[in-house]
Amino acid sequence: MKLKFLSLVLLALSVIACDSYEESESVAAMRNARTEYVKAETALKTAQVAYEDARTKSMEIANAYAEAKNANELEMLKIQLEEAQAELEARKIDLEENIVRQKKYIQDLEDAAVQEAYYDYTSAYSDWSNKTYNLLNQQNELTNANIRLAGAKMDDENWVARQIGYRNADIARYNSQLEEYNASLATYKELEASNDWDAVIVELEEKRTELAELRVEENNLNADLYLSYNKENDAYNALIDWAYENYITPSVIRSEGIIEMAADFNARKAQLATDTVAPYTEMTTAKGDLEDAEPTDAGYNVLLEDYNNKLNTYNEAIDAYEDYKEEMLKSELAALNSTYIAACNKTDDLNEEYAVISGKRSALNDEVNNLNSLSFTIETNVYYGAEYVANELEWMINNTESNIRDYQYYIDEAEDDLADYEAGNYYMAETVRNYEQQVANIEFTISQYTEEIETAKAWLDSCEAKYKALIDG
Repeated sequence: MKLKFLSLVLLALSVIACDSYEESESVAAMRNARTEYVKAETALKTAQVAYEDARTKSMEIANAYAEAKNANELEMLKIQLEEAQAELEARKIDLEENIVRQKKYIQDLEDAAVQEAYYDYTSAYSDWSNKTYNLLNQQNELTNANIRLAGAKMDDENWVARQIGYRNADIARYNSQLEEYNASLATYKELEASNDWDAVIVELEEKRTELAELRVEENNLNADLYLSYNKENDAYNALIDWAYENYITPSVIRSEGIIEMAADFNARKAQLATDTVAPYTEMTTAKGDLEDAEPTDAGYNVLLEDYNNKLNTYNEAIDAYEDYKEEMLKSELAALNSTYIAACNKTDDLNEEYAVISGKRSALNDEVNNLNSLSFTIETNVYYGAEYVANELEWMINNTESNIRDYQYYIDEAEDDLADYEAGNYYMAETVRNYEQQVANIEFTISQYTEEIETAKAWLDSCEAKYKALIDG
């Protein structure tokens, strides 16, 4: 039996072997073997009884034959004895056949037991293998999900930092425009009350002068802002270059810089340590070759040169390992981050300052246009009365009041945006939350798979032990 099922042991090493077996067939084969065994056992017992009866009858006839008194009785007993012996022989043949049949069914029963154990073993292996495969897939997916989450967080932090800067600049610009529009409205209402048209010319000239000065200031700020953007970009590139040179994967957050480097540092340090192993081995080998040689040998100088070269290579590897110091890198990074943060803050400050000047210049430009139009209306309608001038002034007041309402609405909107950013009510933050949920879901699935694998492994070990016991028994 061991030889017969030796191939099953080899097949058990393959997961696909279990595809050759159906549970229903295995159970049916086991049930049939057991049924046939019961039949064979019953037939064997029946044959044994028949054989014993025939043997007893044969012995009784043989005893009677020995005690017979006359020839007729002897002849009759002789015939009975021959018949009994023939019956005994027939029962003996039946008994031997039933013994053979019972042995066969016993063998079939053992074979079915091995087959059932083999099916359980391969099924358990397949179940454990599939669950392990699923776990590995989920672990890989967790790694990818964490990478996506880290990227989304970085994008979110950079995006929201810029958006907050933009909204603050917008609010500064809107407030500047609002302040100027309110001043213009006050001027228009004063003119409406006084009808002092000569004051329009004076006001217009003053505003033109102020507008020209603002334009110069705005242009200067724009130039400063351009330079500040370049400095911010240079500081960012310096961080990226430093990270690349030191084998650190950059994750640059605006106004913060590179905030993590420990994992990359440890990985690089370990790699540099590994890089010293081969040079050390080569150096010690060259040193041994040199020590085994005599200075008078023909190839001694070659061995000496080879040793010196190997020693230099090893020393360079050691120097690289020792020079890669975390404290030094942290110091370098702190300086680069400081420069980058200062550049970002300078850009943000200039942006807000520029927004204030730009807003004021825009509103003042509207006022100059309005006053210029009013002045023209005064000059061209002096012979037709003040009606056209009053209408023009009324339009200016209404339009300015409309602008004031609009810009107050813009301020409210920008402040609402800032509140949403603070509360995380925007699509970038939602993306981060979605990735966080993905990570949590995968981690939960991994915990489930881990428990399932432990159960599957225990069942596999049990099935393997049972199968090997049958094979080796």
